[in-house]
Amino acid sequence: MTSLGRAAVLNDLAVLIAKLESARPIRVAIDGRTASGKTTLANELAECLRDKGREVIRTSIDGFHRPKVERYARGRHSAEGYYYDARDLPAINALLLDPLGPSGDGRYRTASFDLHNDLPIEQDPQFAPDDAILIVDGTFLQRPELRGGWDVAVFIETSEHVSEQRGIDRDTAHLGERKPHVSFMPVDIARPLISISACPRLLLLPTQFSTMTILTSLLSGFVEMAGFLQYREIPDIHGIR
Repeated sequence: MTSLGRAAVLNDLAVLIAKLESARPIRVAIDGRTASGKTTLANELAECLRDKGREVIRTSIDGFHRPKVERYARGRHSAEGYYYDARDLPAINALLLDPLGPSGDGRYRTASFDLHNDLPIEQDPQFAPDDAILIVDGTFLQRPELRGGWDVAVFIETSEHVSEQRGIDRDTAHLGERKPHVSFMPVDIARPLISISACPRLLLLPTQFSTMTILTSLLSGFVEMAGFLQYREIPDIHGIR
């Protein structure tokens, strides 16, 4: 994808999100495999929305790990351990998503755990204005325990091979040596609620906003299928880094 094409896609996505009407913050998930380009896309989307005058809360779920003794209980490289034991899901809901939801008070926190020191932390809460947009990146954001906390979900699909190679390269640059990289979970667990094997690369999953379905007419690139909005103008997401 060219830089101009990528900018156009980001602008269309930002427009779609910014047009949503809500009396509270809009909660956006950027989901996908490890090393699929989630953080880069989330940062670019946040900047695009800020350029449009919106206040953006930009964070990830990396501040909500569980203690090492729990994360590694099934083994350091266990796929099941990564899915079931890595993150403190109740804390993500209670501290970040629920406070910005329909019954929340707008006082949120972006972390509950210091991964480096393997210790819990207590952040002072921050207050989100009603027109803010929360953008969170991470893996397995559409799992059942978190699914109800998103108003919009974007899933980035990339091949297992590309994701694995990026992960190895990233770990090599960070750690100074090549570490083993594992396939964390079967693809059907990581994917959204529909099969995406034959779908476009960028998917929007409407959850709380029933009005999402009528927005398909606003952007010609989006079409409705079984309640999902799919963007058809991205030939290959592998260029995202």
